[in-house]
Amino acid sequence: MVHVGLDNSHIPTDTRNTFIKKKNQTMIFWNWICFVLFIIVSLVTKVGGRRCYVSESFLRDGISHAFYYGGHTYYISKNSYVNDVDSEAKCNSICGTLAMIDYKEEMNALIGLVEDLKSAPCFLIRGNNKGQEKPNDLVIGDGPEPVPFVSWAKDQPNGFHVGQRCLFLEDGYDGMLDMPCTKGPWECRFLCEVF
Repeated sequence: MVHVGLDNSHIPTDTRNTFIKKKNQTMIFWNWICFVLFIIVSLVTKVGGRRCYVSESFLRDGISHAFYYGGHTYYISKNSYVNDVDSEAKCNSICGTLAMIDYKEEMNALIGLVEDLKSAPCFLIRGNNKGQEKPNDLVIGDGPEPVPFVSWAKDQPNGFHVGQRCLFLEDGYDGMLDMPCTKGPWECRFLCEVF
């Protein structure tokens, strides 16, 4: 029987052992570096430039439904929204934001979700025109970053001058609506998006 392989018998044992020792030390060093980087990335999750720790109580008690679309997870609140600032803070507590629609297909998927669930007539999403001079000047939070995609439902926006400053999706509409940023008599919920 013939064995094919490297014949290391001509290399002195001390040299062979030194090589193996250096190779092992190098591997241990790089494994250590990878481990440290993994720990740093795992522990310091940031959303919007600040640390984010997942709120287990909100995930357990504040979410009624969750679904996945386009690489993002969406969570629907169990309870009605109080206002856009409170809703954004609750979404931040699970390392997300109020859902922000980036393109038409995403909007259609979310509208389909609203229609399928029938659990609430409408959902608060990210975007408002508070402090703006025109109803179509929609920004994220306090601005100035513009909302990336807007597609109004028929006859919308219609309440700019009566305080309807936030974006919503509602069952039966094929686009976005403007509604008050603070809770009204309707039972709208809010929609979080986690990347």
